Amino acid sequence: MDGNPATALSRGRVPEPEANTGGMMATVSTQGTAAATSATGIQRWATIALAVGAIVFAGLALALLANGFKPVPPHEVQILPSARIKVSAAPGEWVETPFTVENTGTESISLLGYRVTCGCTVPSGLPATLAPGESVELPMRVQMIQLKEGETFQSNIYLTTNVAGMVPVVSVVMSPQPAPG
Repeated sequence: MDGNPATALSRGRVPEPEANTGGMMATVSTQGTAAATSATGIQRWATIALAVGAIVFAGLALALLANGFKPVPPHEVQILPSARIKVSAAPGEWVETPFTVENTGTESISLLGYRVTCGCTVPSGLPATLAPGESVELPMRVQMIQLKEGETFQSNIYLTTNVAGMVPVVSVVMSPQPAPG
């Protein structure tokens, strides 16, 4: 060995500490080797975690593709023809107007009852249980209240279900019957 630590390192050997290095090199530590081995282990685990994440992501992407990019929730209903029903009649007159509730989810839903914001709106036909894809037409009676021309009044029907937090709402918007012309 020529005594030059740089030459020894370039040949892939760790130089032996020399008694008198002139303050240039007092000791050679082997801690760098343990740190390098530990870093390699961390890199290996990070690579594995990345690969598992990619596999999970690919599986989710395939599931979305198979479902047309639209995940179907287990509990979902749709109000038909619309969740906003318009009614116009003479004051005090009762109007029959049905609405349909369709189960668009993947599990059965029970419609147990209702709450209304005005006694002028009275749905019936409850309770009802809907299998996935099934629908039910619910009759509703609406008593027209006194309104001035250009005014509207909204009454909401809150359907109670067997699903916690699920409260479908049907809004009935009343407006005065146009004057005969």
